[in-house]
Amino acid sequence: MAVKTVARKTTRKPGEPKPGPKTVESQFAEFQTLKNEGELIAKRQKQLRDALDAEVKAAGIVDEKGSLYLALKRPIEIAGKVFRTLKSERRVSVRLDETAAEELLAEKGLLERAQKTVVVFDPDVLYVLNQEGLLSDDELDGLMVSSESWAFKPLTEEVEAE
Repeated sequence: MAVKTVARKTTRKPGEPKPGPKTVESQFAEFQTLKNEGELIAKRQKQLRDALDAEVKAAGIVDEKGSLYLALKRPIEIAGKVFRTLKSERRVSVRLDETAAEELLAEKGLLERAQKTVVVFDPDVLYVLNQEGLLSDDELDGLMVSSESWAFKPLTEEVEAE
């Protein structure tokens, strides 16, 4: 039985170049383009979020926890999710004002009861001990740990390999 081979036609826009093999340059160009577009998208997304949040705060309905809700005039479907309401969620965090607490306890003579001593290792002392001859260079070097990491950094200037 003979197998018939059919050439696939790809649809390209007029003037669009024929796709070639992926080169480092073409991959980098795509990478940098997407990075720049991502930054623009993130900036615009923040602007829209802030504008929408202001709308919710201006016209929203308050619930018992103080959050605000604004019903959309029509549902919006994006990526299979249907959105009907915008919410500006009120969040409350409680923290201790340590300065005020210290002042109050000092006035009452109770400050020492609320203070504790914390022991902290001082690595600078290792060098002092080495200089005093109490810790050898080999011992000090044996305490050092190296780690390696890499960072991808596109450069605008040309660099010659050495």
